[in-house]
Amino acid sequence: MTFDFSQINEVRLSSGTHSNAAEGMCFMEMTAWFAGEAHSDRPLCACPVLGRYGITLNDNMPDAMRDRLLKPMVPLIAGTRGTIDDEHARAKFLAMWGINKIAPIWLRAYQIPQFDALASRCEVARSDAEFRDIAARAALAALAARAALADLAARAALAARADLAARADLADLAARAALADLAARAARAALAARADLAARADLADLAARAARAALAARADLADLAALAALAARADLAALADLAARADLADLAARARTQCLELMVEGLRQAIDLGPHAGFNPAIDLEQRHNALKELVTA
Repeated sequence: MTFDFSQINEVRLSSGTHSNAAEGMCFMEMTAWFAGEAHSDRPLCACPVLGRYGITLNDNMPDAMRDRLLKPMVPLIAGTRGTIDDEHARAKFLAMWGINKIAPIWLRAYQIPQFDALASRCEVARSDAEFRDIAARAALAALAARAALADLAARAALAARADLAARADLADLAARAALADLAARAARAALAARADLAARADLADLAARAARAALAARADLADLAALAALAARADLAALADLAARADLADLAARARTQCLELMVEGLRQAIDLGPHAGFNPAIDLEQRHNALKELVTA
């Protein structure tokens, strides 16, 4: 009989890390619990690339959506740890998914004509070079849109430009829009063109694993994995900016829901690109559930 993870009502998935299971669980910490591993958001049974992506989703979802969308993924992400090639394929797929499927939604939600053209480019991008180029352009477009949404005059000036993302004078444009805090916000959201140190720190273990492979493969994997995490964070940060604009709040809420659901679907499809054995058949999931009930009650 298949264990139904939707019946786990004792613990609601929550954002952030937790010191122990009694304090709470994120998506990956629940996976570790049912795998019988030590409390961790990096369970050994799961692919590191999928785990980092899953945590990004976990930490940016509303509570009700997190339980609805991520609890059913717990048994799917278990048993996904594979080879360095599996991680590479999954990282590349998630980077592609973010550009092809997710970025176009929030770019169009800004309702700026030039962003529609960039969204169309996102949808048809196929090569690694296109992914990296468009990811940088989308990040710059989001920065420009912040300036535009903060000041109607700046918005008009931005909309008149032929290629918002490619021009080097976006920083000057932001300064004229009096967004003194733009650099800090961009850094926190990982939307700046410079390296996302936080994302790369999260992926340090991935880089270490890749170091055992050929140098070229290691660099490519670390870059793709960082790009996948960066794309997810950039998408979610852009939607948060949209939500702050009163006249776009409803549109932003719908776009956010659509993006999060698509991100989960991307995670589901990435799981299939490598080993996905589920939990060890020797593990009694019902017994682990009962143990969790006892822990919470105590």
